[in-house]
Amino acid sequence: MKYYLHDSNSFNDEKITLLHINYGYEALGLFYTIIEKLAAQEKPILENVLISQLKIGKKLKKQLNFMYEIDILSINNGEVFSKTLLNFSQKYQIKKEKNTKRVAEWRKNQEIKKNVTCYESVGNAAKVKKSKVNKEIDNKENLKNIQKPKKSAIVFNTFPELQEELINSETWLLKLAQIYNITTTEVVVKLNIFLKEQSADDDKFFLIRSLTEIKRHFRNTLKLNIVKEKGGIDKPTYKTGKPFPKES
Repeated sequence: MKYYLHDSNSFNDEKITLLHINYGYEALGLFYTIIEKLAAQEKPILENVLISQLKIGKKLKKQLNFMYEIDILSINNGEVFSKTLLNFSQKYQIKKEKNTKRVAEWRKNQEIKKNVTCYESVGNAAKVKKSKVNKEIDNKENLKNIQKPKKSAIVFNTFPELQEELINSETWLLKLAQIYNITTTEVVVKLNIFLKEQSADDDKFFLIRSLTEIKRHFRNTLKLNIVKEKGGIDKPTYKTGKPFPKES
């Protein structure tokens, strides 16, 4: 799992605030580093392995134990895990399986349509009625005109559906990170802020805009924010000099 949902308002969470009060920003850095390792592995990590990998000494071990106490991390049979992260991982896998099934069904339907359009009558051509022949020709033409709906034209019924689709658009997020020379985590954080602001201004905006329009709107907003943060920069491009990619 390359990404996980991170609330931009998480610092105001009671447990995160407790961790900061007791151990400061050092503990927050340790916590989010552990979360990233758990997300990358997609399963619990043995505590002694985690301690070795992150070089956790006595001071940081106290912070880790406090995380267990306030239940932002859990440990069972020597394995460290996050309940919230495991829940998101399960939803991610379910969505992935549904998408795989949907694609397989679409391909199967396309194969059936292809076989129908390639159908040739083996009967006595002299006895076939002209009206029946014309009807078969019309059916073939209609099947040829059937097109797969473009992903860019999808309009989402709920805000969570839209948010999940964008968060899981890994290639698109990686391109934005490369173009603006920031991390994908920063892109995801700014995306969550953008979606919350848009939803606050118009809670139905995702019902009347396609996926491509929303992506384009976010790209423009991201560009303006980065220009503002850096005090003005030229139009961003890839390090290779390639132009900005088309939305997909």
